[in-house]
Amino acid sequence: KAWPFGASDFAPRDVIVRPGFPALTTSPGRLKSAARRAMARLCLTSSPDEPAVFSAFGRAVYRFRRVGDALQHTGTLGGFTEECRLVAEGPVNTVVIATGKSLHVTDLTRPDSPSIHAQDAHTSVITTLYCDAASGLVFSSGKDLRINAWRIDLDEQRLKALASIETQGWTLALYFDLDTNVLLTGGLDSVIRIWR
Repeated sequence: KAWPFGASDFAPRDVIVRPGFPALTTSPGRLKSAARRAMARLCLTSSPDEPAVFSAFGRAVYRFRRVGDALQHTGTLGGFTEECRLVAEGPVNTVVIATGKSLHVTDLTRPDSPSIHAQDAHTSVITTLYCDAASGLVFSSGKDLRINAWRIDLDEQRLKALASIETQGWTLALYFDLDTNVLLTGGLDSVIRIWR
């Protein structure tokens, strides 16, 4: 299957990585960079003006800033009907939040205003989230054994679905490298897959 991203498409290439064995790849080329930001219940933004830490717990996402050696709570993004499971830095003062089966993009300059939603982005709970803030590309996977690709459109205030593929097992890690147009996925089967 292929990821439709305009001029370049993605096709799966398996990289088998098992403990004690070297990595073998069927795809040419190398990754230019390693994972820069992880997705999780914690997210550190890369803004040079005011870096922040976000934490997704319960039905809210909490924002903190560093003050000396401590973190100071500076705000709460709340009002979600389901548990906030994951948070990732989005483009231009936004964060992407996964709650249950839905995705939300919240503008940090207007946290009380309605956010962009993709209700039922998956048919089961979202387990993994990655956002490339520079491009606005979002990748999510869930217990429904699907990996979905989205583009955040801030002008139209929507998440545009780009592609969806079925996997054979849970995807537990996602990373997209914009420089090489490569999506890396890892799952319970101990296999890292490269999608071009």
